[in-house]
Order: sequence, then C-alpha cells, then structure tokens
Amino acid sequence: MIRQYRASDHDAVVQLVRSNDPHMHPQEIQQLLAQGERYVCSEKGEIKGCALVIAHRSPLVGKTCELFLLTALEQRKRGIGRALWAKAWPAVLATDSDVVTAQYRLDAGDTRAFFAKRGFERWLSMHQMQYSGPPFPEPDVTARHYEDRDFAQYIELLSAAYYDLRRKNDCQPYALTESVTPQSRRLVEQHAEFIYVFTAGEELIGSFAIKGPAEIDDLFVAPSHQGRGMGRRITQFAVNRLLERGADPVTLTVVTTNKRAYELYLDVGFQLVQTSEISRMAFTSS
Repeated sequence: MIRQYRASDHDAVVQLVRSNDPHMHPQEIQQLLAQGERYVCSEKGEIKGCALVIAHRSPLVGKTCELFLLTALEQRKRGIGRALWAKAWPAVLATDSDVVTAQYRLDAGDTRAFFAKRGFERWLSMHQMQYSGPPFPEPDVTARHYEDRDFAQYIELLSAAYYDLRRKNDCQPYALTESVTPQSRRLVEQHAEFIYVFTAGEELIGSFAIKGPAEIDDLFVAPSHQGRGMGRRITQFAVNRLLERGADPVTLTVVTTNKRAYELYLDVGFQLVQTSEISRMAFTSS
C-alpha cells in the first residue's frame, strides 16, 4: 500500500534510509523528511520503501527537483520501486522543474537501470569520504568568518576554482558569476557563520563551508594559490573546526572526476566509504 508519509512513520523511515545508506547522518535524514512530498510503502504496519520529492528554486541553477526513491534491501524485485514511482512521478511533474535528479549508490542493486528505463541519463558520480582521526596541529593560515564585504571576491574565486570541473561535468552555469543576483548575496550572507575565508592581506585565497552537523562543503583555493599546499591546510583547518563542533566522523563529498582533490583527501586521512551516482532528466519547454 502506497500512502502519504505520517509523522508516526519517522523512526521507521529513518531506519530504512540508514539501512540503504549507513553513512548518512540522522540529522540530514530528518531535514529531508521535513520537506516536499513524501510517500511510503506500508505492508502490515511495516515500512518497505519510501519516496521523497523535493523542489528547489535557486537564482544560480533555476528550477530543479530531487527524487529520492528507496526500497528496503530485502524487499527488492517485488515491484515496490515501481509502485512508489507511479505515486511520486505526478508530484515531480507538478513541481514544474527544468531538471529532475535521482541519486543512488553504485554498489546497491540495479538502481541505475531502473532510472534509465524511465528516461534518466547518467550525469555524474561522487565519492563520499569520512575522517575519524584526531585533530591536526593548527595549520599556518589566516582565517575568519565570511563577511558581506567579501561577496564579490568570494563569488569570483568560487566560480574560477570550480569552472573547469563544472564544465567537465556539465553543471550549468559553468561560471557561477553569470547568474549572480541580489538574492544570491543575501543567501550567502544568511550562511556567513558557516563560511570561513582565508586571506593574504586583503586578498581572499580560499574558503570552505560547514554543511549540516558534520560535512565540509564548497572547499576551494584561489587558482593563483593552488599548488602551494593551501588545499591541505584548509582541509586540516576545516576538520579541526568540525571536530570542535562534535562531528564524528567529519564527512565530505568529492566528484569522482576531481581526482586531484580525491587524492589530497586520502593523503590527509579521509577514507572512501561509498560512491554514488546522480542521473537526471531535463524537461524541454513545449
């Protein structure tokens, strides 16, 4: 039986998600369950699968939608995924999104084929990594929290640092500077307490952000300062700040084509815990 998610389903759905992705933080799961359209497959009072449809509106990337579709590992090949899809897909269409994405583990069944049969195309893959070691000696860096006066430099450097990677993986816009709006500035300012910038005099030379309870996000080094060990120092600084906040382990995600960053994180002490893939479907205007 496919039905709407209820508050009483919370613990069972969290357990289901954790069984499919044991490295996903419970707080992240709770944040997902607080959004969008939610459905479950319930049989004799037990949750066998779930689907989430979450719409996003961003001045940077436009109208997008994430579709999460999970079936209990021992319940696969029973048509539960197809039934959840039939219920969730109209909700996806109702979001009027330009692109819908679906993320899944590469080591768990034939999920790629499931989405391919429904018109999705493989897009990009990502390594999920974790650090469970001790704090590092504090690296020799000059760091502070992001301030609104940093916005122009911050966006320009973030855009430059990720341009080649975004183009290689067809993540549009390739240059983030092409789609900046006043709303973009307000959004960054709202997250200022979670963004650190690294400076040399008045010049910004790198940054990272704290995402959720334990994740390092948007870590970059200005192109003019790459190849000088700055990436390692920022990573170590970031790990220390997350450990201070009680993260255990500290996590990050790196696109598989970003081999240089992946090797750096391994060398710092992160471990690969799983690899996921995102497929997507783009809707064309009629």
